[in-house]
Amino acid sequence: MIKNERQFGITQNQIRGFGEALTAARAKDVPEGTDPVIWQAYLDGMESQIETMTHEVEEYLLLKQGNIDQIEIDSFGELPAGLIKARIARGLTHKQLADLISVKPQQIQRWEDTDYEKAGFSNLLKIAEALRIDVHESITLRRNAESSFERLSEYGIDLKFIAKRLVPSEVSDPHQLLMASARSLKRIWGILIGSDGKVENEGFNWSAAAFARYKLPKDANPKRVRAYTQYAFHIAQCVASTTAGESLPVPRDWREAHELFHEPSGQLTLASVLNKSWDLGIAVIPLSDTLRFHGCCWRINNTNVIVLKQSVREQSRWLFDVLHELYHAGEEAEHSFSSVAGDGVGADRRESDDEHAANEFAGNVLLSGKAYQLYEECVTQAGGQIPRLKKSVQYVAAKHQVDIGVLANYVAYKLKAERDIDWWGAATNLQPDSGDAFSVASSIFHERFNSSKLSTDDRIIVELAIKEVKL
Repeated sequence: MIKNERQFGITQNQIRGFGEALTAARAKDVPEGTDPVIWQAYLDGMESQIETMTHEVEEYLLLKQGNIDQIEIDSFGELPAGLIKARIARGLTHKQLADLISVKPQQIQRWEDTDYEKAGFSNLLKIAEALRIDVHESITLRRNAESSFERLSEYGIDLKFIAKRLVPSEVSDPHQLLMASARSLKRIWGILIGSDGKVENEGFNWSAAAFARYKLPKDANPKRVRAYTQYAFHIAQCVASTTAGESLPVPRDWREAHELFHEPSGQLTLASVLNKSWDLGIAVIPLSDTLRFHGCCWRINNTNVIVLKQSVREQSRWLFDVLHELYHAGEEAEHSFSSVAGDGVGADRRESDDEHAANEFAGNVLLSGKAYQLYEECVTQAGGQIPRLKKSVQYVAAKHQVDIGVLANYVAYKLKAERDIDWWGAATNLQPDSGDAFSVASSIFHERFNSSKLSTDDRIIVELAIKEVKL
């Protein structure tokens, strides 16, 4: 937070300095010996710092204009920041405020530098009176917080998730955590939290699960998936609201898609598919939570939005998933997703013809139309024996010069679909070292997405969603 003109000037100079450094860094090639992903993360870090400082400058200028009638604080601990903002909004210097309460200007400056830590309650009252402000902060007993968290947990929203994804700073007290997340809970699920920490409404909003196109594991927890889907949908809505124009159609024919997503060099990489998706007006949002949910696609106001969420970090798995979702984006190129019969987390949706078609599309784009042929060759080479399948996949991949990770993933999918054999563990062990997929996807997301168009609440929700934390 910018508290005075000196800090305002320093912040403006820092923005210029970071901007010049970022421009110079982007004009250079990746330094020798530096991982391209790490270099991109360095650039993203500078850009994020510029955005943060720019928001602080904009807030300070808005306060100085004096057109603000109300400054929101969520807890008693935010009162010092509220007093500083009120002084700025009133157009008072440190000296002018000091004269009003009969102290030296240096005292006001010291109090503000330490966020009024040692000002004393009587002095806080004097400052509030001098600034002509009313503070409305109810005092409540916190006995309802624990029961509220139990109720939220029953609906698939647990305490750890709230702390990491809905609250920007660390809060340990249950009541404070609930109050700090109240606005986000309301925006995402329509959950109303009273001033005493009690959940005040009966019906929550989980509707997004009814019209999502899923890539969902068989052992997914329905309640947690429904809750997480609503969360992901809110993020998708936020991102879609900043995207200009409508999404272009994705070809459903694997040959056309194969050609579309290849780089000029002939390679088909996660970066090339993600960048082409954004070029088509299809936003791709990477999430890293461990909840059982792999991918989802919505069409929102003529914009297709894909959410990817994989605990496996190899790029071949993310490639398969994003192409799976792009198949759904192609299906819905000209109209909004309609609500489909049954719940999005049900087995009928997971095992639907449409889901299998999306998997076949992804496999054929990645394996040049030979996905099923290569799968049969792997099974034949193994003599139908699962213990021998790992070596046969290695052999077939080398023989046909295809990515072993991609082939292993397709074989695992087919074994599960046709024989109900879970071979995903072996497929994971066959993934080549290809760099961290989440880092690639998040770097491209930060490069393409402009969060400045969002409200403060939604910007925080999206930024926390993309931030990688352990839940």
